[in-house]
Amino acid sequence: MASEQVARILRSRGAPFTQEQIAAMSDADGWAWLRTFDKAHSEAKPKSPQQPQICFTGFVVTDRDRLAAIAERCGYQVKDSVTKNLALLVTGPEPGPSKLNKARHQGCSITDEAGFLKLIRAVQDLK
Repeated sequence: MASEQVARILRSRGAPFTQEQIAAMSDADGWAWLRTFDKAHSEAKPKSPQQPQICFTGFVVTDRDRLAAIAERCGYQVKDSVTKNLALLVTGPEPGPSKLNKARHQGCSITDEAGFLKLIRAVQDLK
């Protein structure tokens, strides 16, 4: 269940969730959405609309391709490396240490496959 602070911030940022969805969300899921939202809407980005960027690390090729296809269908731009505009790094069983370190250094949101799929399901439920 999302704390009152997370729920208040989500509502103030215009998160596309119902009160029930926010109440069912964990704090970690709420903060992950906020970080992704903030990264995607950062003033440091160009003024033209841009898809949020996502990178997958530590997956076998077939799993990475499957997850990348899901991400692209949901509006993400899939990158092979950690870029300065990366919104989300998704880690598999054997994540690359350099990608993890770079993402952490940049303050990028990091999640595993289950967290990514949960985020995607939450977004799809809103549509």
